[in-house]
Amino acid sequence: MRIAQLLIAIAALAALTGCGKGGEAVAAAPSTATSPSPTGATGGLTRTELARSVLAGGGPAEFKPGLDTVIVKITLEPGASTGWHGHSDGGAFVVTKGTLANYGLDGAPCKAVDVSAGHAYFVPPHPKYPHLARNNGTETAEAIVYYFNVPVGQKTAHPAAPPPECPAGLS
Repeated sequence: MRIAQLLIAIAALAALTGCGKGGEAVAAAPSTATSPSPTGATGGLTRTELARSVLAGGGPAEFKPGLDTVIVKITLEPGASTGWHGHSDGGAFVVTKGTLANYGLDGAPCKAVDVSAGHAYFVPPHPKYPHLARNNGTETAEAIVYYFNVPVGQKTAHPAAPPPECPAGLS
């Protein structure tokens, strides 16, 4: 089971992470069609690419045995946010629709880094600040989020107080 989990984690990391200066990387749009089965695969296999980005630097990511890997899709309507939070370890997200304003982590805590569709952002394992993702746009935003080293059976995020230097309305 853990070997399968590790293989899924490696495949997801390859597809989802991309981090250069400031954690952002240029990414290609995901394929809208399914791809052919790999050589040696038996009939009935469908492979659908969900997201793709170019790894431009950053990392490395360490996968710790005995911990969970979790991949989720999030949807934020205009004006919605994740709330200030932290994670037990690192991760990455690829925005597949719209734009997410990312606050905190290792950047300026109250200044947004906009991550638009087709771009990825790396969440460092031990960031300086808590994190907030917000949809400041006028269309629904979606992202595929990959968390690694999550304690078995635990939540992927935990609430955190906003950095004291941020305005009270930033949530």
